[in-house]
Amino acid sequence: MLLIEQWKIAGLKEIPSQMSSTSLPQQWDKPRGEKIKPEAVSQMIIARPTNITRKRKPIVASYMNTQKTGIQDSDVQHLKKLKGSAVSYLMDGFDVAAMPSVQTPLGLQHVGSALSYHAPLVQPITEPRIANSCGDTVFPKTLSICDPPNIEHLEHEWSDLDITHSEASKLEKLTRNQSEDQKWYEERKKRITASNFGIVMKRKKDVNTTFLKNTFRKNEFFSSSTSYGKANENVAKQIYIKKTGNHLHDIGLIVNPSLPFLGATPDGITCEQSITGIIEVKCPYSVRDMSINDACETRQDFFLQKDGDLFHLKHDHAHWYQVQGQLLVSGAPFCDFITYTKQDFYVERIFPHAPTMNDLIKKLSLFYVQHFKPFVHNY
Repeated sequence: MLLIEQWKIAGLKEIPSQMSSTSLPQQWDKPRGEKIKPEAVSQMIIARPTNITRKRKPIVASYMNTQKTGIQDSDVQHLKKLKGSAVSYLMDGFDVAAMPSVQTPLGLQHVGSALSYHAPLVQPITEPRIANSCGDTVFPKTLSICDPPNIEHLEHEWSDLDITHSEASKLEKLTRNQSEDQKWYEERKKRITASNFGIVMKRKKDVNTTFLKNTFRKNEFFSSSTSYGKANENVAKQIYIKKTGNHLHDIGLIVNPSLPFLGATPDGITCEQSITGIIEVKCPYSVRDMSINDACETRQDFFLQKDGDLFHLKHDHAHWYQVQGQLLVSGAPFCDFITYTKQDFYVERIFPHAPTMNDLIKKLSLFYVQHFKPFVHNY
């Protein structure tokens, strides 16, 4: 009624088709409905809007133990000796060992500490189950295919990258901090890595300098999708641990002595009944609020496809070449491909696929010689 009265005062003869925001009643008291859903602080991403150039990395939940030492018996005894002070009365009957505590990613924390109820939002990801011991966590292993294509005539092209098995194993251990380690960056720059295998394999156009720069020399950037993926990777790992009973280890850059011009960095090592494999975690931002079934039915570009009650990674998707490349380089017997959304979770166990691996070796070896190596030497 107030709006109609305003139109009457303004002398309007009919309802206006469009009015400016200043001519309309305020809208901020109207509820947003179901558009905004509650989230745990550990999953929140704090960043500037996407239409503003970002100069800083988005803020995500992280946990850092800055405590130098815990409470020692000697500390308690020292406080008890402060006779006449209030703290000396508080220390009467105080026993550190008897204080109730709770397990957190930072170790045992006393009940009452903020860490005792905030830190459990993220659980530790490396604690083994009692009934599930570790397998052989040393990588790389021998090639997963028995009869790889013959590329001996090209081996002199990457002789400067030759590496022994012990050197490769040491490199993997030294680069487990991944993007936080400068050596990880340096060694990756020399090689075609699994995250780019799909881009190279699916390339139909001629390979030019622009393509090479955008693929192999792109600057680190931060977006809602990348920040969401990083923030939720640990959440997905926790669900994986709880559902499978397996435990995980960190992993660095893997270089196989048989194919030293290639590299791979999976998202972790998984141990299942003394058998060691790798994992790759995907937290797709575009379908973050959907179930995996709905994503398969409504999004043609989604990387999974439905097969009865199961879901499978599409063999023509870039992620397929990435996973098969990781299996090829690492020599792992399987990869647990983890898909996580806020509504769903799914794990597909992917095994080495010899035809795909043969295609990878053939095309990537030629790509390295014809395009990648000259590009690296010039840029």
